[in-house]
Amino acid sequence: MFTSPVGAFGENEAGLTDMGGNVWQWCADDYKAYPGSTEPINEDSNVKVIRSGSFFFDEYGENSLTVSFRSMNSNETSLYNTGFRCAKDGNEGS
Repeated sequence: MFTSPVGAFGENEAGLTDMGGNVWQWCADDYKAYPGSTEPINEDSNVKVIRSGSFFFDEYGENSLTVSFRSMNSNETSLYNTGFRCAKDGNEGS
């Protein structure tokens, strides 16, 4: 019914935690159609990609629970099942 504590399900083979099943991850990418897609999308720089799986089962059904899920939200949207992941370049400081 809610998010889990960070790392509650351990690490994957790459050493990452919480890649799916906690919250969708807000990305910096503008939401656009994939290359070669005929899906009509009105591109808007205020609409960003959300990825990964959320604990929240919604209208996207089982897809909303998978790490391959991709959808979008506008930048003024606030959802309790959407968050972000901080990342650092592994070569930084070398």
